Amino acid sequence: MIFKNAVLVALMSSFSANARGERSLRSSRHLVKQECTIVKATIEYENELDDETECYCETYEKGTGNGKEKHILAKFSNFDKEDCKRAVSAETILESSAGFEIDFSTNTAKIPPGAFVSQRMKSKSKGIKSEARRSLVEGDKSVLIVRGIFADASTTSDATKLSDEILGTQNDQVNLATQYSACSYNQLNFYALNENIVNGLNVADGVVTVNSGLSVSGVDNSVIRTEMTNLAGGKGNADYVMLCLPPGTSGGWIAYAYINHWLSVYNDRWCEYPSAQMHELGHNLNLAHSGEGSVAYADQSGMMGYSYSQDEGPNMCFNGPKTYQLNWFPGYHVDIGNSLAQNGKVSLIGFVDDGAALLNDKMIIKLSSATSLGDYYVHFNRRAGFNTGTIEGADQV
Repeated sequence: MIFKNAVLVALMSSFSANARGERSLRSSRHLVKQECTIVKATIEYENELDDETECYCETYEKGTGNGKEKHILAKFSNFDKEDCKRAVSAETILESSAGFEIDFSTNTAKIPPGAFVSQRMKSKSKGIKSEARRSLVEGDKSVLIVRGIFADASTTSDATKLSDEILGTQNDQVNLATQYSACSYNQLNFYALNENIVNGLNVADGVVTVNSGLSVSGVDNSVIRTEMTNLAGGKGNADYVMLCLPPGTSGGWIAYAYINHWLSVYNDRWCEYPSAQMHELGHNLNLAHSGEGSVAYADQSGMMGYSYSQDEGPNMCFNGPKTYQLNWFPGYHVDIGNSLAQNGKVSLIGFVDDGAALLNDKMIIKLSSATSLGDYYVHFNRRAGFNTGTIEGADQV
């Protein structure tokens, strides 16, 4: 399956009960708040090769009735593309002197004509601080899985199966939890949120089921995403939230996730496939796609390329550039400018061979480039252990 890269700033829609007890979307309204966080996301489609970038705005508003905040993610309809490219996902704040016009029926945000717009960072640094990067890719992370029961469709698998397929709670062999733990040598571990209640709903083994009177068939997935996110109480105390949407939403999408963020969204059974799980959580961990030439997802040596509709595999980790970025093995990295590289001899081992490594063995060589083409990374793609499913370049440098 092929993925389409998109930078999203999507607005979570809000609903009000009508006289017949049904729920309907609110019309366009002016949001009082004058700032939002720019969030980028990627969306995967079944049969698309193109790669584009869009931006979304994330904010919160106080809900009616119960007073709880509503999570809002809305795609900008008129945000400058170059400004979008320069923004750091989940770190750049966009300010508008006139606020933002939100259309809840389409989950879009518009900067009003004549508004003065500026950007600033959440912190003084120009990007994500090194300690924040480390906290993303190390430690034990809790996951809340959300399934939905709607008027005309429900998430196919029940809570027990989803928990097992994603977190291995019933001894499933290959899933999000097992692969990230293996690939990182237990430096990054995912586990079920250890709470019994979220937003007044029962949680079992990290899964909460939400009920809605909305219909799914032919509806844009952003509407269902919004409904499920807010019924589950948003992020709450979880580190990551995975939405398993019922089948039937419009478009041939597979899954998507927000970069440097806590939310990922899956089209029904794609919630159960390890490659999709690892790929989308990879975006949450600030990883981009792995492509070849003009095809954004063509790399099949690691999980940030294509995804596969397979339950127990393929057993793969990440390619050299992505593993270097994750920085799980800094002692096994070598840059071309240091003394070891200048001596001209480096012994490369695969990521799976950490336990058998000798004193001077390395896993990744980074060849820095002074051109706009970017840096190069050399690694040995060992097909063994937790990387037996690697499809491209197996047992090759």
